[in-house]
Amino acid sequence: MPKSLQDVAEVHYGKSQNGVADKYGDFPIIGTGGFLGYARKPLFSGPAIVVGRKGTLNNPIYSPDDFWAVDTTYAVVPKENIHPKWLYFTLKNARLELLNEATGVPSLSRDRLFRVPVQDVEFLEQTRIAYVLDTIDEAIAQTESVIAKLKQVRAGMLHDLLSYGLDEHGKLRDPFAHPEEFKDSPLGRIPRAWDSGPLSQFVLSAEYGISTSLGDKGYPVLRMNNLSEGEAELSDLKYSAAPVPEGLWLRPGDVLFNRTNSWEHVGRTGIWRGQIERATFASYLVRLNPNPDRLISELLNLWLNWPVTQIAIRRFATPAVQQVNINPTNLRQVRAAFPISINEQTEIVERINRQDMTIRSARAEHIKLMHLKSGLQDDLLTGRVRVPETIMEGAENA
Repeated sequence: MPKSLQDVAEVHYGKSQNGVADKYGDFPIIGTGGFLGYARKPLFSGPAIVVGRKGTLNNPIYSPDDFWAVDTTYAVVPKENIHPKWLYFTLKNARLELLNEATGVPSLSRDRLFRVPVQDVEFLEQTRIAYVLDTIDEAIAQTESVIAKLKQVRAGMLHDLLSYGLDEHGKLRDPFAHPEEFKDSPLGRIPRAWDSGPLSQFVLSAEYGISTSLGDKGYPVLRMNNLSEGEAELSDLKYSAAPVPEGLWLRPGDVLFNRTNSWEHVGRTGIWRGQIERATFASYLVRLNPNPDRLISELLNLWLNWPVTQIAIRRFATPAVQQVNINPTNLRQVRAAFPISINEQTEIVERINRQDMTIRSARAEHIKLMHLKSGLQDDLLTGRVRVPETIMEGAENA
């Protein structure tokens, strides 16, 4: 028979941290969004769960130790023979945002929180459920850490490869060990085997996309929203039934550049991989056409997404009423340096691609774990599935 939260926990109001906040304190201050600082003394003993009273309602936060909960939160303290982590996962699964009682700032009364249903589960089964879900959470956290590290490595690789390049042996050039392999340029020291100049020396032309109203029928039209992390994607596509000039159909390898939007989004760039046969692009995107004898499109795309280049590009942005604009003519004045050898360009791209494949593999593992947790959490916490004792040896000590 289901119980309610009132049967398994005490619910207390938090208090303002004014007067107890201290950066040298020993006890975390927890708000609806998480950690806010430290307090000189605790308000509640852990382990317990902090639940939003106003603002963010769907973000229960577990505190294993003593803590201070601010006045926009509740402290949910488990009663005797209630596993705190099981209670935490139960509240995470309860969709507390649906209990909002306000039309403005989301608000949750203690009375409604008390009535949240919970399963009537023996303590040993609570412990096993907490053990399983905790194990998955740890795996998810480890995967997120791996992804973050892989992205940091990629950022360092990109900087080095676009600054120093690769010598004839495929090794990264070293400007300190072999200064003779570098020369002066308006961009600073660059490899002698590279050429530099305005982007117009490497890019033949910049084409505007189609200007038309967009809807749900016709041909796909890529917009700024379809450019993400250097890729042109198919999510959130819009369509146009207007005729498309033959020269404005996208081709695999096309580099698209977002010329107008907020400071944050102007200059966003992505490469089209030819995912579908027929697609075009909107007028606020520009297709850059590199000279195939001097620059491959994949390297142009990497260079445009390099933070160093993004900073340089935004210097050419002109402010408008609510957004900024980068004129393609001005864009082609940005100074660039690239390897003269197409083979070196290709090897640079391939090294970054290999790192990207490793990141995609880690992301796929992260998505798989998130799906596993989502389904398993609901099954375990609603009682549809019980944890097999045979595979949970040691869970009683979790």
